[in-house]
Parts: sequence; C-alpha cells; structure tokens
Amino acid sequence: MEYKQVIKPFRASFDQTTGTLTLTNLRYFTSLCDLDLHWKLECRGKVVACGNIPAPDVAPQTSADFHIDVDAPLSDCAYLLVTLTQNTDKPWAAAGHEVGFAQFEIETPAAAKAPLGANTSPYAFVKAAQAGDEIAVTTAKTVYTFKNGLIAGICDQGKQLLTSPMTPTVWRAPTDNDRNIRGEWQRLGLHTATVTCTGCEIAEQTDAFVKVQAAMTLGNEGAEPIAKMHATYTVYAEEGLTIDIDTEIRQNLPHLPRFGLQFTMPEGTENLTYFGRGPVESYADKHHASQVGLFRTTATDNHEPYVFPQENGAHADTRGACFSSLVGPGIAALSSRACSKLYGLEILKSDVQDSGNNYTRFICISKNLEIY
Repeated sequence: MEYKQVIKPFRASFDQTTGTLTLTNLRYFTSLCDLDLHWKLECRGKVVACGNIPAPDVAPQTSADFHIDVDAPLSDCAYLLVTLTQNTDKPWAAAGHEVGFAQFEIETPAAAKAPLGANTSPYAFVKAAQAGDEIAVTTAKTVYTFKNGLIAGICDQGKQLLTSPMTPTVWRAPTDNDRNIRGEWQRLGLHTATVTCTGCEIAEQTDAFVKVQAAMTLGNEGAEPIAKMHATYTVYAEEGLTIDIDTEIRQNLPHLPRFGLQFTMPEGTENLTYFGRGPVESYADKHHASQVGLFRTTATDNHEPYVFPQENGAHADTRGACFSSLVGPGIAALSSRACSKLYGLEILKSDVQDSGNNYTRFICISKNLEIY
C-alpha cells in the first residue's frame, strides 16, 4: 500500500485561497480519462462537503486546474481528501479500484478557546486528600489516585479504568530497522529502567482544579539516571485530567526509542477511536498510505501479528484517542430483575426509584409485547 501510493500516476496540489486543485498526469502515453476524481471536505472526521469530477481530461505529462469549493463553515482539524478511482474494468483491477489519493490540510480561523476550568459549573466540585504516599483527587464522577508520583488508578463512575500505573518509559519493542542500535539501547539499560519517586505533593487546589506535582527519575540502580522528570497532573472538576512532564535527558545518549507513558487497561477494553493517520498503521517514516481522519477499530484488529514480534499498530500524527469497553465506558439501563436475567445484565444498583433525586423517565420499545 505504501509503494502503491508513492508510485501513483498523478500528483495534486491545492490553492485554498482560490479553491484551485491542480492535477498533474505523470503518465507518458495515456490521459487520466480512465479515472474518476472524488473529493470530500472533512472537519474533525465529519464530511461537510463532497463532489466528483468524472474522467478528468488531463493529457500525458501535463497539468489541469479544477475548482473545488471549500467555503463551508469549518472549525479546526479540516482536511480535503482527493481520490482517483478506475472508471472502467482493467486486467489488473475492476472499476472503482482506488489508484491513489492526495490530502490537504485546510487552514481555518483560529478560534478563541477558554482555558480548561474557566467554565466550571457551580454544581461541580473537585477535592484532594493525602494519606501517606497516596493522594486521592475526587470529582463528581471520577476518583484519581496518585501513588509514588504516578497515576495509580482512575475510577470513573465506579469502574476502574487502569490495571497498572501510568508509568514513564523510554522503551518500546524494537523493530527490524532498530537491529543496529538495539544492542546499544540494551547495553545502556533502557529496557530495564524503572521509575523512582523523590517527592509528590498537592501543589494547588481551587474550586475548578487540583494540581499534583511529582519529582521522579528514570534509570537503573547504581547508574546515572537516564532522565529526571517533574510531572504536573491537573485534575479539573469537569474536564478530566492533563499531564505535563518536564524531562531532562542525560547527555551523550543515542536517540531514545521513545518517551511516553505505559499502562494497561481492563480486559475487554476493545473499542478504539482515534483522530490521526489511518486506517493502516503509520510511523514518522512510513505514512504515505495513511490519511488523517477519524477512525474506529478495536484493539484486536489494530494489532499486526508480524512474524518477528515488534512494535506495531502505531498511527502517526494522532491528536486524540478514546478507548472503551465493548459495552461503552459506563452504559446503564433501567429494567426489572427478570429482564437482567433474561439478557445476562449486571445489576449495578437496586431500588433506584427510592432515591430522592431520581427524576428518570423512560419507555420500553419492543416488537412484541412482553411483561416482566
């Protein structure tokens, strides 16, 4: 797929100010009339405009201009995707086969964004408490637990989202391209480095957020630390958690395999939605076959079982990702006990009608009337 995209028989450029798409035919003997051009304008992964240009008549080794209107109201993360497909059957491919694509980021006016915590509801709250080496920060729906400078737990609406702490690391599974430097990485102990916390405290607490700060080192016992880190975890009353890690890397080290946080989530956390390059895996040096957009997959399908086990399933330029279980992050329904037994549902709370602040109203829709 990567090679196919590199050698596609056309090149495209786009002038946003005039809406001009310039299509260049790289063929030497035939025009592009056997292809159809399809374009779509996406904003945050949603299509806001689209169109087609049937059989663009571009002679060999020449260019032609086409107009594409991208004046639709757009926010950030807007992209124009141009795809060329076969419009007739060929010995090597049927009509509709994608020959190649080009994608262009569309500049949008910078929208003023209120800082996190600026619009906190008067009904929201966030509070922190420290007991020994453990800090708990509680909001209306979520409890964040910090221990030894790490995020040790995130319990959202009664469901634990982590099964291991979020731990800084510089290691990843080496790829085949790392075969020459892998030995140097392992000689330096990058694969066995552990985190040591030298301090963790509640640094700031307001009605809108709580800041927890931690000082840590990453390295091996008896050796100079690979990295010195100062982490700031900011928990907002309504807007989740941000993580800022100021890191000083030891001098004279080769380039690191990576720097990031490693953690595990409960079994069954299968659903993955991300905004980045997809749907195929992509890296900084291998991303020609991928497009920037909003993609949905599963952890199982995202895994690539290479013959030689190595890093896989990466998506370059990812700006956001969401993981959830097969039943969602926390989906609940009101039903009778008979209903729960019939469909194998877990009863999370009984006698909810007795709660003084329960104003839930619901209807049951069924093809056939059944009374439980």
